Amino acid sequence: MTGKEHKSICAFLIDHRLNQQELFEEFYDHIVSSYEDRPDKAENIHSHLETVLKDLGGKKGMRKILIARHQAYGRVYSKRLKELFWSFFRWPMALYSLLILGTIYLLTLIFPTQQLFTWLMLLISLAPITIGGFFALKFNRKCRKEGKIYRSRVSHSAALKPALLLTFPIHIWNLSVTMFGSDVALTLNQNMALTTVFTVLLITFTLTCLRLMTEANTEKLTTS
Repeated sequence: MTGKEHKSICAFLIDHRLNQQELFEEFYDHIVSSYEDRPDKAENIHSHLETVLKDLGGKKGMRKILIARHQAYGRVYSKRLKELFWSFFRWPMALYSLLILGTIYLLTLIFPTQQLFTWLMLLISLAPITIGGFFALKFNRKCRKEGKIYRSRVSHSAALKPALLLTFPIHIWNLSVTMFGSDVALTLNQNMALTTVFTVLLITFTLTCLRLMTEANTEKLTTS
């Protein structure tokens, strides 16, 4: 494999949006293997790439493969997300959930309800996205330093998607405060038990997302 052939394969993969680590490495290895095993050794890399593209169903076929791979990673990380979430309600992780519950209850006795939940919703919304962004930036810098063609991972994207759901609570909270003002704090006080449980679930889900992103940053889950 010459340097020019390597660059041609890399350009081919980038052109077809296979520019994330897992997809890039999978298809790069596939192309290199098929090129080395080609029956006609006189076939150059450009002709071989055209053959590969045709065998994969052309541009539409490549697009379908790309979507299928992302969906596969999404299913794997969704399954893992559920496993991690429910682990907080089993021993010994249940101790953390009880600790969170007790902490939230004590905080409601110390701080004004509306102010407390404003900060909690903000923390819940921003923490996973901030950590996910840190991991993505760290990986990007590592790839640049090592001269990699890709700059991101499918697993990072798949692990971050559930965390994006956590941006809704702060928007709903802000909308509620804007529309109903001081009535929101009164409603929370009147339903403190339900509000506390709901907040604990949100915090638990936030911690779950953080654990999932940490796993995605340190190991690869198989999509098979």
